[in-house]
Amino acid sequence: MVFFLNYKEPGTAIVPVGVKKFGKALNVYEFGVGTQVLKGVQGVQLRVRWGLSFEEEVQNNRGEVVGEVLGPRRGSFELDGLWVGDKVAAPGGLLRVLVGQVFQFEGMNFRVKEVTPMRANRDFHRVTLMGTATEGMDGSAGGNTLYVGNVFGNGPESGPTVDIYGVWTATVMRRVSAPVLQSAIPDLGDRHPRFNFLQFQGCGEVRTGRGYCEIPLIYKGLRVSPGPLRSRLSRTTSEEPIQTHPRYAGMQNLDAVMDVIEALRRGDLRLGITPGDATPDVFLTPLAFELYARIMRGNEAYLAAGETWTSVQYYNEPVGDTIDPGTISTPTGAPSYGDRNYLYTGMDLVEEGPGLIRAERTWLLSAPGGWDSTIYG
Repeated sequence: MVFFLNYKEPGTAIVPVGVKKFGKALNVYEFGVGTQVLKGVQGVQLRVRWGLSFEEEVQNNRGEVVGEVLGPRRGSFELDGLWVGDKVAAPGGLLRVLVGQVFQFEGMNFRVKEVTPMRANRDFHRVTLMGTATEGMDGSAGGNTLYVGNVFGNGPESGPTVDIYGVWTATVMRRVSAPVLQSAIPDLGDRHPRFNFLQFQGCGEVRTGRGYCEIPLIYKGLRVSPGPLRSRLSRTTSEEPIQTHPRYAGMQNLDAVMDVIEALRRGDLRLGITPGDATPDVFLTPLAFELYARIMRGNEAYLAAGETWTSVQYYNEPVGDTIDPGTISTPTGAPSYGDRNYLYTGMDLVEEGPGLIRAERTWLLSAPGGWDSTIYG
């Protein structure tokens, strides 16, 4: 990263040494008691948010663009402080007094754009200052700029972040001369400059400027393989024969009942009505007659509630399947339904990038009665 050096804007306040950063958030600063940030303002806490981009243009004091620079990050800030200046000017005059003021410390430059005053007591007012932040000096004079073409390389970073599957992602902005040469882009699988478990996956959208290109380099990876197991439940319906509905599935001599119904549908009137035949006793039960009436009306199937259970897990290398597809198996975390069970249908392996393999395993819930163990056991 390139910074402007040895430049101080006229009227800029320099915050004394001794400001402390705290916590894991490196963009949060806490000021000591009595630390003056601007004339009449004591600092309490400063919060800085940097943007993932290079500076594009620099202007002189007259607002004229004097060049394009590779250098300081820009962002926004919020400063909580105490106004202990002219009581006559506060709070109505705070905007007039503070807006446009600049303060610096630890190589950063802050320009006030907005002020929110809140009365505290007769001696001071609480204020929140908001504005722009620049890493390095302000660079508003042409003599202190470093122009594109002199320095290239890696710039700001974002991340790393991690998703629910344990996949970490980080982006590095790289500025190179245009046109982009193949040697300017890492090879797939190259390691991140700082996080060795992340590997280069590809580039984001390239932005082109005057004589240069900015390339987002995307790195992903697993700190621990395999990643956490995540599951997905899909509730569906499927068409099943009407005789398998729970109302009829437990009927005595169901197979014989269906034989009689099929014979009558074929027009074989002798079957089921001949005196002395044992079949009519089965056929003439009220439940059997109800089933017959439904089928004759064309109601031969019903929609049975079904379920697909899918588990997803990431690995950093190919993995084998520990369950044979087409066998009865109960997936981890799946709900149970009494006389229904699950059939493992197989696994899909997708290599999403170097060192990043997605394994997706699927189970199907059976109809009432379960999968036939003699076939799928």
